[in-house]
Amino acid sequence: HPRAMAGQLQRASKLAQRYVRRVQHRVLVTRSELRPLADLLADRGLVPVHVPLIARVATNAPTPGGPPDLLLVSSPAVCEFVPDLHRMTGGAPAVAVGEATAAALRTIGVTVAAVGPGGGSGAVDALARLVGDHERTIWHVGGLRLSAALRAALGDWGAPVSRWSVYRTSPTQ
Repeated sequence: HPRAMAGQLQRASKLAQRYVRRVQHRVLVTRSELRPLADLLADRGLVPVHVPLIARVATNAPTPGGPPDLLLVSSPAVCEFVPDLHRMTGGAPAVAVGEATAAALRTIGVTVAAVGPGGGSGAVDALARLVGDHERTIWHVGGLRLSAALRAALGDWGAPVSRWSVYRTSPTQ
């Protein structure tokens, strides 16, 4: 019967539409901390699936020699590993690579002198403007691995910067 077939087809179509609306795109989050990435994904209608495969761990590296005049901080994770950064650096002001890093630094009492646009080269440009022609002791505080952009920007600038790698990323056990 054509009418019965049409009715079944219509019901099947409605069922399929309901199912398609319920299907959500999932995104695998492999780092140990779920937030804030999960919130950003959810805001965009995506479903984060947390499977921690990598974690940040302290390097326990000693500080570079001599107190710094300025800091370049390349990750908000620095604040997790060095919550007393302000004291350890004699209150040296920092240039943050982006807004998230600047916010994290402020929460632990570090004065943020400049904020880059969220990448290595912009932060190094801001740092270079602050330094000008003066000789300064500068520490870069961040992870063990540098992004290619930050490495290139520091190399292009050519000023001496002492690295203090306070964490590294490694596979979880």
